Amino acid sequence: MLRMEEGAFGFVDVFKTRMNGTERLACEMTVRGGKVVYEMNGITREPWDKLGKYASQGDERWDGSHEDPKPKP
Repeated sequence: MLRMEEGAFGFVDVFKTRMNGTERLACEMTVRGGKVVYEMNGITREPWDKLGKYASQGDERWDGSHEDPKPKP
């Protein structure tokens, strides 16, 4: 999933020259095999303040947050 960003950006070509631009595409989410393998802003995650006492969320096959299985306060 891509997101359009607006601002002042520089784009470099293969000859190392720059073209200025005001819009660019940013990767918001990557899905592989039906699973989310990258997400920039946690849009598939539950809000931490809605979970009560919680532990690591997500699918451990794709998610590095499973390193600490201890519940958070």
